[in-house]
Parts: sequence; structure tokens; C-alpha cells
Amino acid sequence: MRRLVKRLQGLLALAIAGLESVSVRWLAVVTALNIYSQLWRTYASVVDLDLNNFKPYPRSVGGDLLIAIVSAMSYTGLALQLLLLPILAAQVALAVARQPQAPFQLNHAITSVSLLLVSMFATIANHSGIIDITAVPLVADIFLVVWKVCALASAACAFLVLPAYVVATMRQNRRQRRRPAPRPETALDYSDSEPDMVYPWFLLLLPAIAASSCAGDLTMVLQPRDASDVLIYSFVLWGAAIAPALVFTISYIHYQVTRYSQLPPDSRASPLDVIFPSVSVSQLALSIMSLGIQSRRVWADTVGPSTAPLLLGELAMAAGAILGLMLWASSAAWLINAHVLVIHKYRRWQSRREEEQSSVAFVPSIAALCLVPRQTRSAVAGCWQQVNSLAACHAVYPLASFALATAYVASIWDSSIALHLTQLMLAYVTVLMVLALVRALYAVTQWIAAAAANILGCRRSTRSTLLQSPLSHAI
Repeated sequence: MRRLVKRLQGLLALAIAGLESVSVRWLAVVTALNIYSQLWRTYASVVDLDLNNFKPYPRSVGGDLLIAIVSAMSYTGLALQLLLLPILAAQVALAVARQPQAPFQLNHAITSVSLLLVSMFATIANHSGIIDITAVPLVADIFLVVWKVCALASAACAFLVLPAYVVATMRQNRRQRRRPAPRPETALDYSDSEPDMVYPWFLLLLPAIAASSCAGDLTMVLQPRDASDVLIYSFVLWGAAIAPALVFTISYIHYQVTRYSQLPPDSRASPLDVIFPSVSVSQLALSIMSLGIQSRRVWADTVGPSTAPLLLGELAMAAGAILGLMLWASSAAWLINAHVLVIHKYRRWQSRREEEQSSVAFVPSIAALCLVPRQTRSAVAGCWQQVNSLAACHAVYPLASFALATAYVASIWDSSIALHLTQLMLAYVTVLMVLALVRALYAVTQWIAAAAANILGCRRSTRSTLLQSPLSHAI
């Protein structure tokens, strides 16, 4: 009987430790799975291009294996989303109940809200082309209600972000005046610290852009009247978000360029820091092109204002194509510059390593047996370090967003160069996705092994031991 009670206590401790190990960062896995599936479907549509009847998610293109893999990833993302929402809500409720007077963490709150809303929009956009709405018409109504609620929250964030940023900056400056001035040698210290206050507010603008991007896919499963209303709201969201998004993106890029160029070669800064700013511009380009395509379909017979008595859908299509092309070019330019910065930092790291150490980083013994040159082994080890630091689900979203925008450019402008670039980005995102999922699965396996050892009594481990496992730091 005592043994059974101990087993039950162990299971209860395991369940509590598992719930506490779940982090809001796991929503990035949901976003990565959905946007990667959406990228494959959009690419399949571009290969079978038909501009007069553009369908983002054709069911007849692609092999059976690819369709099965993409569908499995999509439903896995949906199941994970439905599983994480009550767990995260329970964590918030328990945290408030345990520490009602705990200080409010602004950066964590902004990051959590942004990840939650972006993951919801990614799920809606992806599954709007998977689920058969004719068989289950209630799903379209559920998607519409969820989109309206999340879009309302995103609009509040977009309209209030600039005043809130000004107030928060003034409060921070007031606190810094009360502190002693830093020493001259540390005044310009760009160490491995967190980015300044631009970063969280930059994240707060992403949901409004993602909402307008998601609307283009959602209108495919709605009635014409509902689709027209969603398009109008989406254009308003896009217009409200573009100005502050560009301002914060430029400020964040300036900060990251200054910081990344002055970091020591052996710093732990991730390449994601300089690649992530492209997500806002890529999503802006993707959303305006998607809205233009769907506007031509929904407003095909709608006449514009009296000052321009033309078909409103054709005007929206033309404006979306031109604006989307310009924003896509801006995103492409920054992605190229970001990779140049990453390569520059890697070369500095390699030079520093060759100067200070006579031995090279760990390489497989097969390379040593094959007499691989030392410089080649060092280069492979350095490239692996950079790729491993980038192989997180957070990196999939900006790169997949740019790939999606490139696919839309290829479809609208009938560009073979953009189509080949889409294939290149698809292969790039696939490599990162595989590495990120391997890391996540390895962390989950390690956590399960530690939990099984705890239950079976193979060793004495407490709940804190499970909380310190790689599961909470995998993403």
C-alpha cells in the first residue's frame, strides 16, 4: 500500500513538474509548424500557377507523402495549440494566486501576448485551407469569431504601442537619473545583455500585421459579406501597423547593427538577433499582396468611389502588387545584410580561435582519420556552431515569412527568379525546421527519461531536478 501511495505521489509530482516545465516559448513551435505547412501549400500553388483563379492551398498538387507530412504537421500544431492554451492559463492563475504582489514583468508580458496572438493567426491561416468547410461549416464561424477577438486585441496593441512606449521610456529615463553614472570604460559595453526597450515593443506590433496576413486566407472559407468585412478590417489593421512597425524595425536594426558589430568574437549572441527584424517587413509584404489577391476575388463587381469609378478589386490588386514588391525588396535587402553580419562575426570568431588556441573544436573522428585539413575542420565546426545557435523555432517564422512573400511575388509577377528563390528559402527553412524539431524531441526524450527514473525509483530526483531538465530550455 505504501508503495502504491509513493507511486501516486511520484505521478502527481511528475504531472506538476511537467505543467511547470511548459513555457510560453513552446507557442513558437506551434507557429513554426503552421507557417511551414502553409509555405509548402503556397509553393505547391505557385508551381501550378493560375493567376485568374489563385488558390493558396490546392489539394491536387504534390505527392501523397508530402501531403501526409504537411497534414500531420498541421494537425500536430493544432493539437499542441489546444493543449498549451489551458496549461498556460492555469500557470498564470497559479502564479497570481501564489504571488499576488509580485512585480509586473513588462518584457515577459509583451513577449507572451505577441507569441500567443501570432500563433493563433498562424493556426487560422494554415487550417483555413486544410479543413473541408463544406463538410464542417461550423469551423468557418469558429475561425471568424476567434479572428475577430484576436484582431481586436491586436488593434489595441497597434494603436497604443507608441504612447505606451513613450511613457515607459520616460519612466526608465527617470529611474536612470537616480542611479549613479556608469564608469567610462563600461558606458559603451555591448556585452551579451538583453536588447534595449525597442525589442519588446517591436514584438507588440507583429500580431496586427499577422492578423491582416491571416485575413487573406480566412476569406477563402467565408461568405462574401463576411469576407468583405474581414478585408476592410484587415486593410485598417495593415494601415495602423505599417508606420510604427517600420519605425521600430529601423530602430531595432540600428541597435542590432551597432551591438552585433561591437560584440567580442567569442560572445554568445545568436544570429537570430539580426535576422528577426525582417519578419515585420516580410509580413507586411505578404499581407498586402494576399489582401490584394482576395480583394479582386471578393470585390470583383464592386465599383470604387466616384473620384475613381473603377473596379475596387482591380485597384486593390494593383496597389497590393506594387506595395508588396517594394516591401519584399526591403526585406530581402536586410536578410542579405543580416547574413553578411553573421558571416563577419563567424570570421572574427575563427581568427580569434586560431590565434588563441592551438587545438581546434571537436570534430568527428572520421574527419581526423580521413586527414581533413585543420582549416576545413575549423570552418565546419564554426559553421555548425552558427547553424546550431540559429536552429530554433523562433528563426523559422521570419525566414518562412520571407519565403511566403517571395512565393506571392513569383505568383503575381510571374517571375522565375522569385520562384527559384522560393525553392532556395524552402530548403533553408526545412533544414532549420528539422534541426529545431530534433532539439525539441531530444529535450522531451531527456525529460521523459528523467521522469521515468524518478517514478521507477532508479535514483532520487526531486521536482526541481525535472524543472532544470532541457525541456524548459529547448525552444
